[in-house]
Amino acid sequence: MIGAAWAVEVALIFVRDLGGNTPGGDTSFSRRPPYPWELLSSAVIFGALLAISQSETARRPAAVVAWGLVVATFIGGQEAPPKGNAALDALGSVSKFLSGGYAPAQVKP
Repeated sequence: MIGAAWAVEVALIFVRDLGGNTPGGDTSFSRRPPYPWELLSSAVIFGALLAISQSETARRPAAVVAWGLVVATFIGGQEAPPKGNAALDALGSVSKFLSGGYAPAQVKP
């Protein structure tokens, strides 16, 4: 189960790097083979999960973590969300107001 997750992870890394998926959709400069540390780090992480999964009680949580990493890699390879996030902008405005950063606008009746 974890070996299959690692194989999908490596495939996603190759597709992401060779396919040229970059935030913003610019595909002109990212067509490159994966860096060795990308593959080595995935091998170390999934190898540790494989070692942990030898225990009967940790088999299922290790598989969930492994497939969660695959899903995170898949989501991370997609386009980035737009920069103007209204919820974060509103949160920043509220925190500035509460910290005394600026006064609220005067409401005219």
